[in-house]
Amino acid sequence: MSDKPQNKTRYAALLFGFLAAAEGVMLVARHDPIDPPGTIVYCIGSTYPYERRPVKIGQRFTKAECESILHEDIPKYEAPLRKCINNFDALPDHRKVAVVSASYNLGPSRVCKAIAPKLNSGDVAGACRALLSYNRSLGQVRRGLVKRRALEQQWCLRND
Repeated sequence: MSDKPQNKTRYAALLFGFLAAAEGVMLVARHDPIDPPGTIVYCIGSTYPYERRPVKIGQRFTKAECESILHEDIPKYEAPLRKCINNFDALPDHRKVAVVSASYNLGPSRVCKAIAPKLNSGDVAGACRALLSYNRSLGQVRRGLVKRRALEQQWCLRND
């Protein structure tokens, strides 16, 4: 019997848990001052207008709705990585979680341009170290982003 479904389930659970911890759960949509004007953040790091899901400040969500939204959104950030990172599925689960988390927070194009080439060349340490460069919002270093990138780097370096 193949253990692939179990591995996919493990990876999905790790990713969901990591994103929920990194992003937090916002049951009421709001503008976060570290985001550009007009950006509304809700649930588990979802943002309008980027997700193209109409949301208004003050709109309320249940935890179940937020979990459903995250499951719907993850493929949008994971699929481009499957194209730009050679053998994405063969990466250790913790490394996949780290790069998908970065993609979810930064956008897949940044990860594909800055992280993927290093992973593809075998420079895992360099790829994981490069995550630390993305610790700014609106031009300022943010403590929360410093912590998140350090955790992503730690997970990136793990071999499951």
